[in-house]
Order: sequence, then C-alpha cells, then structure tokens
Amino acid sequence: MKRLSGFHYEQIPAEDKAVGIPKLQAEEVFITLWGGEIRYRYDGKDPDALTGHLLYDGMSLRLTSIGQIENFKFIRASDRPSVLSITYEKE
Repeated sequence: MKRLSGFHYEQIPAEDKAVGIPKLQAEEVFITLWGGEIRYRYDGKDPDALTGHLLYDGMSLRLTSIGQIENFKFIRASDRPSVLSITYEKE
C-alpha cells in the first residue's frame, strides 16, 4: 500500500467553461467542493451543463491515477459560486 503525503494545496473556482487542474506530478489528488454544484469528467472530454458526473456542495472526490488527473475537467453547474479545494499527493 502506498504511503501518500500531501505536498501542495490550492483552491480553484469553477467557471462557465470546462477547465482542468494543474498536474504538479501528483500520484493522487483529493478534491472537496464548496458552493454550487459542478459537473466533471476524467475521460478527456469536456463536461457541460447536461453531461458529466455531478458533485454537490461538501462532497469529495479522489483521483487515483495520473491519467485521471491529467484528463480531469470540471464546469460550474449552478448559479452559485463554486470552489474546489485540492490537495495534491505523492509518495
């Protein structure tokens, strides 16, 4: 089992267009959403108002591979402001 440690933290606001997250050579990332809902995908395609997984205020998500991290994109899915709190982890 890997022993991961957080090495970087940042907050990124959700926007009306799909954006990704910085890669930073992380092995995994832990994300918590604050505010309005977002939609996300990690298959390399952009989410929009109707497609992608929904994440609600206070919910968390863990990306467990470099491919998921590199392909992760999200977009705001509500009228309320949304911010993702992200911790980057590696061995």
